[in-house]
Amino acid sequence: MLRGEIMNINKIISLLLLVVLVIPFNAIAQQQKTDIASVQQQAMIDAKRDAKNADTAVWTFAGFFCGIFGMMGAYTVTPSVPTVRLIGKSPEYVSFYADTYKHEARNEQVKAATCGCLGGVIASFAYWYWIHPIISESATSYY
Repeated sequence: MLRGEIMNINKIISLLLLVVLVIPFNAIAQQQKTDIASVQQQAMIDAKRDAKNADTAVWTFAGFFCGIFGMMGAYTVTPSVPTVRLIGKSPEYVSFYADTYKHEARNEQVKAATCGCLGGVIASFAYWYWIHPIISESATSYY
């Protein structure tokens, strides 16, 4: 009888150890997953906001004056990540922020270069079809 009680006590102790050791680790792992997901989400929100505020005037002028080459430049040049925004942040945040910022800022660069290119095409047509005939007609001499 004593041996049966010891076996039951061993089973109870094993079960208690299992509950005490395994369940907290599972809760910690789930908490870390939640933390990483919230860090990722916050980093993506911040990066998208900052990419919208990026300076695109250079790419607009590049598209206007260089046409398709300005657009290709906007697509191939990787924007630099503003490091001031990353001071004191976790490595996960920095990684998600940098990836999202580069992607979103590149999209903004290409949009700006495309608008500049379209503006350049419209300006060229306007010059060659409206302004140039007027100038060349007034410059023609009838001697």
